[in-house]
Amino acid sequence: MRERTIPWKFTGVASIILSCLLLMVFLHGCKHKTEDRISKLKEISAFRVDEKLLHKFVRGQLSICGEQPESEVRIYPAFKSDKPLYGSIRFAGEYGQENSGILYHFAVDESQGLGKGYDRLYFDLNRDLDLTNDKPRVSLKRPPKGATLENPHIKQQICFNCLNVNFNFGAGSRRALEIMPRLIIYNGGYTNMTFITTKAYKGHIKIAGQRYDVLLGHNYLISGWFDRPWTALHLIPNGDFSRQPSWSGAERLMAIHKIDQTYYRFSATPAGDKLIARPYDGKLGIFMGGSSGRDMTYIGCSGSLRSEDKAVAVGSERENGWLQPSYKSQIPIGDYLPDSLTIQYDRLRIHISDNYHSDGKPMSRASTDKNYGIKIRENEPFVFDFSNEPEVMFASPAKDHRVKLGEELQVKAVLIDPELDIMIRRLDDTGTEQKQKNVSLDPKVIITRGDGEKVAEGVMPFG
Repeated sequence: MRERTIPWKFTGVASIILSCLLLMVFLHGCKHKTEDRISKLKEISAFRVDEKLLHKFVRGQLSICGEQPESEVRIYPAFKSDKPLYGSIRFAGEYGQENSGILYHFAVDESQGLGKGYDRLYFDLNRDLDLTNDKPRVSLKRPPKGATLENPHIKQQICFNCLNVNFNFGAGSRRALEIMPRLIIYNGGYTNMTFITTKAYKGHIKIAGQRYDVLLGHNYLISGWFDRPWTALHLIPNGDFSRQPSWSGAERLMAIHKIDQTYYRFSATPAGDKLIARPYDGKLGIFMGGSSGRDMTYIGCSGSLRSEDKAVAVGSERENGWLQPSYKSQIPIGDYLPDSLTIQYDRLRIHISDNYHSDGKPMSRASTDKNYGIKIRENEPFVFDFSNEPEVMFASPAKDHRVKLGEELQVKAVLIDPELDIMIRRLDDTGTEQKQKNVSLDPKVIITRGDGEKVAEGVMPFG
């Protein structure tokens, strides 16, 4: 057989063409992985969000009202009611940071006199601690459809004319965001004021070949315009709400979502008219569950972790169409705490979160005190194995609390890991004969006097 020789000039040209084609294919693949996805969003009324999510967008940022004036306020108006309501709210704050943000004071009056109904809101919009020189807001006779909550325990809801509150709008500028106040009075007398931003944004975005419906707005925290990490962001695959990510933290702009094996970070313009999805190109580390030498046949974990600027799901993998707990996850490096996490050891299921209590003070922790003790590094897997010695902390009562004769004493215990500063919320046995119902392992607590006499006993849930 004679060998055929291809001229060198032809092979050289062919090689160049082939190399160019391969380079184009490679670059096209890289483009798919590294290109930012930008989507334009359309402004809508927050009260016209799809009914499946409406309750989230209209629940608002909450402030509890009281019957005592606040000492910081210099001048209150001459109220017509004998029982005006007082309160304050912080906007543009960071989640959980008790004293962050900008403080505003307000009061609510019954302009027709006691018992005639609260219908006048005095809001210190100029923040001069004088509530007489700001235009009072009157109650709306016809609130926007969807602006009120459906709750059988609510006695009365009063919506007021909107406020225009100034927030930073990027590049050193400030703009007013429209916010509607709503007073809610419950049957038992509990009263609060909620503040709802009236605008939201909707649209679509396509990531890795998957189309998502997008809703951007505010729910329980108004941290500024629409570019803040705690802004609400809902990603709904192909408009199917049943497939919407449901892990704690997934509905925030700060959430990092894993799509087609690639992590994506999200950001928005201050006005909310654009959403940007950017592939995460940073380093990854390993978070995993461990047994600390205990004899276990099965370990699984699922839930989410939160850092100061991001939230990420861990330990859940899709298998045969269903999410299954996994014992380890590869996630972006950083310092985290558990937002909501479940660890499964054979039959024992343990639910944990960050600890928002302190000794003698329930629900008192600010984020400045948080311990982001889960350190995810590139070459050092973090093993979550409950190897630290737990402690019982009493959120109530305080150590110096004294009870008068006949008074009721509330005791609230919290099981914590003091090194990671996390809270064990529930313990369940999942392997009993009651196949469809977990059995709680919450402890039975007995309270005795100093001489040993039993005063009370009962099951006390942790958390």
